[in-house]
This record gives sequence, structure tokens and C-alpha cells, in this order.
Amino acid sequence: MESRREEEITPIDILLQLVQMGRVDPWNIDIVDLTEKYIQRLREMKELDLRVSARAILAASILVRMKSEALLYEEDENEEEEKEEKIRVEVEPLAPPLRRVERYYTFDDLLEALMDALEEAERRKPRKRKREEIEEEVFVVDDFRVDIEKHVNRLYEIVRKLYEETRKPIKFWDLVFDNTPKVIARTFLYLLFLANMGKVDLVQEEPFGEILVVPMVETAKSGS
Repeated sequence: MESRREEEITPIDILLQLVQMGRVDPWNIDIVDLTEKYIQRLREMKELDLRVSARAILAASILVRMKSEALLYEEDENEEEEKEEKIRVEVEPLAPPLRRVERYYTFDDLLEALMDALEEAERRKPRKRKREEIEEEVFVVDDFRVDIEKHVNRLYEIVRKLYEETRKPIKFWDLVFDNTPKVIARTFLYLLFLANMGKVDLVQEEPFGEILVVPMVETAKSGS
């Protein structure tokens, strides 16, 4: 089994850097067309690199956010101009106008947005309290944002112990104790953190197929 390849700078990364540096106008980028072509390219690949896919999703979300901020900023400027033309007097604004703030978006920003969306969907979903939910508290209680490293390390220990017992790659669904969207998403995000830290190797033998997890330490030992 091949070990995790080092990260490469993709065309998506370069495009995003140019946008953030102000050298490319985000309005000149067709995000839908760009995303569709990128997904098609991923499907044509023999092996799907989850880290590359995650970076593509992050880049698309940042471009959408930048377009939204630019639109709000433009609407705010137009409103201010119309008011000045009609009133023709200078008054102090009650609140500072909305400004476009330049910032870099990180994986943590994407995590925050995804978790907010999942929590909102969970709140709208009618549900009954069950005893089994007590075992889920470590995932449901939102101190995981503060202590996420603890949950990531615990998942790594589970992966490592399962691998020591079976000596076989661990299936993703064997690590999911509850098939709710929130638990599935959090388990997958924890695995992405571990892969980014170099602690596990995530493998898919075919595009959009089953995800297999292997501790990187064990992979290195078996290859020596």
C-alpha cells in the first residue's frame, strides 16, 4: 500500500492565492463551471485524494464568500450615494458602513461553517431523547470545538488498537457509532485532521468507493 503522498500545490491553490492577493477579480471566475470541471477531473482519477478534494471545496467556498462580501459592499455604497443625492446634506452615520475586510480563510473556518450548518439542521429535526444518546454526549456537546484535539487523538487510539487486533485496514463505517449526519461528518473531519497530521493514511481503491484507514506508523513499519 502506498504511503500518503506529500501535498502538492494544485491549480486551485494558485488561483485562490491570486484572488486573495487582489490580482484576480473573483467576479471573473465562474465558480459553478470551475467546480464541475474539477469534480469531473477527480472522477477520472484512478485514486481519489481526499485532501485535494477538501482543498477544492474550501477554495470554492472562499470564492463564494468573497463574491457575497463584494456584493454587499457594492450595495451599501450605492445606498449611501442615493441618500447623498436626495438629501444633499452631510450627516454622521449612525453606524459605520459595511466594509470589505480582507482575510485568509483556513480549514478551521470551513469546519466552523460546516458545524453551524449541521447544528442548525439538527435543531430543526424533531427527535426524542433516548438512553443511547448518553454515549453520544462526547460528540453532541459542543465543547468539541474547544477540545477538538482530545477527540482527534482518541479516534487515533481507536484506529491504532483496531489495526493491532486485525492487522487489516479499518473501514470508515466501522468508526461511526451512529449514522446521524452530525456524527458521520465529525468522524470524517477528525480523520482529515489525522491525515493532515500524518498519523493515518486514507485510501480509496476506486473513486467514491469505501474509505479505508491505516495508522501511518504501522504503514512505515510494514514497508521497512
